[in-house]
Amino acid sequence: MDDKDKKIIIALKKEGRARLSKISREIELPPTTTFNRIKKLEKEKIIFPTIKLDTKKLGYGVEFFSLISLDTAKGDVDQEVIAKQLVKIPGILGAWIVTGSVDIIARIVVKDIDELSNIILKKLREIKGVTSTETLVVMKKEEGNEIKLLG
Repeated sequence: MDDKDKKIIIALKKEGRARLSKISREIELPPTTTFNRIKKLEKEKIIFPTIKLDTKKLGYGVEFFSLISLDTAKGDVDQEVIAKQLVKIPGILGAWIVTGSVDIIARIVVKDIDELSNIILKKLREIKGVTSTETLVVMKKEEGNEIKLLG
C-alpha cells in the first residue's frame, strides 16, 4: 500500500459515497487507475464497501456489552463455536474472543430492558458452556477513526 492508496482510503472514509471522479481529482490519478486501486484494496480486504446504521433511529436505543465467562476447563467448550452462536441471536451485533478474566465480549443493542433481559436470561445463559455474564450499560459513546492508523 502506497501513499496514493492511503489517500483513497482517507477520501472514502470522509465521504463513502463520493464520486470516483472527485476522488481521482483529489489524489491526482485517472479515474480508471483510481477504480482499479479501490477494487484491489477491496480484494485484499483492506477496505470493505459497507453502510453504517444508526441503531437509535431504528428503535434500538439501549446499548450494552456483556462480559461472558465460559467453562473452558471442559474439553467440549469451544469459544469460536459459542461466539458464532451468539451473533445469531437477534440484538447481538458482535462477539469478540478475548484474553483476561472473561472469555467473550458481546455487543448488544435492544429496544428496552425487557428485551435485554430476554437475551441474557433466556438465550445467552442457556448456551452450553456459559458460566456467567456481566452486563455493562453504554452511557455515552465516542468513536475514533481508523484513519489515524495510516500515519
